[in-house]
Amino acid sequence: MNRTGFLLLVFSLCLCGVLCAGCMSSDTEMVTLTPTPIPTPVATPALPAPVLIVDPLLSDVDVTFSATPGGKGTEGVLISYTLDASRIGGVMASEGFDILITGFAYNVDEVAPGWHPQSYADVVRDNAPYPYKSNRIRLYPTNVYNDRIEPAVAPLEGRTLDTTKAWNYGLILQVVG
Repeated sequence: MNRTGFLLLVFSLCLCGVLCAGCMSSDTEMVTLTPTPIPTPVATPALPAPVLIVDPLLSDVDVTFSATPGGKGTEGVLISYTLDASRIGGVMASEGFDILITGFAYNVDEVAPGWHPQSYADVVRDNAPYPYKSNRIRLYPTNVYNDRIEPAVAPLEGRTLDTTKAWNYGLILQVVG
């Protein structure tokens, strides 16, 4: 029995020596951590708000409008709008107003930085690099007028629009006649 206890003691000491040797080894490699670059988010410039230019005579007309890519031509946009003259009152005679409605759309990078048209003449001009189209309608008091307008893309005239790039649109309402 004495011999078995001695062997058990030697075996235990050897086992402890092996286990401790792994923890106390001086041949450990130093691991150098390499920082992983974190991409810095690039702020995309906010698109300008859709442009709405309204004749002062129509200031009481509520105008809502939106645009979606497509329409008859795949390169263009379709601008849907509603003119609500139900609150116009005595400003408009019972014959109503003849209104020239002009819709336009443009690629943000195709116009001067900060370009924000203020009038029909700013938009409809020779060599305009973006599509536009005008329609003439008659708006009567208390009417709500819903329609759409598709600015005419004309590549041969240089009036193009690429809806895969940043684009914006607008609507101009002016009393004529």
